[in-house]
Amino acid sequence: MRVLFVVFPSVSHLYPVVPLARALWASGHEVCVASHAGIAEGDMSDAIRATGLTAVPLGPREELHEAVAAHRRSAPGAAREVLAFDPQGGGDWRTVRNVLLGMFDMYYPARSEADGPWPMLDALVEFTRDWEPDLVLWDPLCPPAAVAAQLNGVPHARVLWGLDSVGWIHGQQGPGDDRFAEWIRPHLKRYGLGFSSEQILGQWSLDLVPFGTQLPFEGVSVPVRRVPYTGACTLPEWLHARPERPRVVLSLGMSARRDPEGMSGLPLTEILEKAAGRDFELVATLDPAELGSGVLPDNVRAAGYVPLDVLLPGASAVVHHGGGGTFAAAVAHRVPQIIVPVPKWDERVTGRYVQEHGAGIVLDRANLSVNELYLGIEQVVKDRAFSEGARALRRQSLALPGPLEAVALLERLTQGRSRR
Repeated sequence: MRVLFVVFPSVSHLYPVVPLARALWASGHEVCVASHAGIAEGDMSDAIRATGLTAVPLGPREELHEAVAAHRRSAPGAAREVLAFDPQGGGDWRTVRNVLLGMFDMYYPARSEADGPWPMLDALVEFTRDWEPDLVLWDPLCPPAAVAAQLNGVPHARVLWGLDSVGWIHGQQGPGDDRFAEWIRPHLKRYGLGFSSEQILGQWSLDLVPFGTQLPFEGVSVPVRRVPYTGACTLPEWLHARPERPRVVLSLGMSARRDPEGMSGLPLTEILEKAAGRDFELVATLDPAELGSGVLPDNVRAAGYVPLDVLLPGASAVVHHGGGGTFAAAVAHRVPQIIVPVPKWDERVTGRYVQEHGAGIVLDRANLSVNELYLGIEQVVKDRAFSEGARALRRQSLALPGPLEAVALLERLTQGRSRR
């Protein structure tokens, strides 16, 4: 069968689906990945091709850049808007809903001119019609994919890479207050379709989020183990051998690399300097150019970007912001975690999950001192209970079906509807 993935234009949304897409391809299915042509990190098509998958660019790259620039001019600080809603930690779901709707307006704008092109939507509908996929798997932040799938009579499902804020909020909205339905109706009207919840929730969802952290929603959810993919590289020579002393990795995640100080809120230069003399090796995924002209201590390495799948084996701990990709890589390699949450999506929930399972600790970044950070690192590195907690999280994850098992499930779900 042919499977079309539709992803939000960011590598942090692309990477979670790569193992599943590769599993489908390895099982003999045709796979391609559609997204906007341009992203803040560069060219989205280049990012997709770098994973070994076929890219389908949708719309001119310049158009998205202009829309994002206009949105940020009209809403300063939009790049750091919080999309998370944590029922245990408080927060207003209506605020999150407004942020999501603002993003939808920016990335999938509706046009008042009936005869003019609609960015992304028209291109996606046309490609879906011409390529004739048997299944569309789409990012929860890409509702136009559901429109294209429904219009062409193709089964479709979401792939949840993080907390399902969209599904949760959709269930909280009362009669007459369904803002998601209001937003998507012009897109449906353009193609003569009526509204249904499937355009927000999919016909079902593949859920890569671990049990115990999901937000409840009314749709059908199928759990799948998240196999981490964090990029490809040539193995650096210094990683050929196991470290002679405990190795601690400091990672800010993919989305933080464009603005490390702003996203982390941590004094990175001071953190690296104060590692001097400590009984472990600190590897920071930062480019030396980002740190100025200072000389790093002997036990500190600014490694630039190194995929976590390569870096974490052999590590004794990882310090990170709570992102799903870093969390998944740490679980896969049984590495205890020190999480300093940057509340953007599900970082606080992830931190609480890790701490409750004895696989690490959470530190509040609001007033965190460098000394407190190092006390936390030393606690996690020295106490073997955290290593056992990390191994337990790994065993728990292995109980979920992996990508190859998910392929068999998708084949069954689309059986009888396939064009091939």
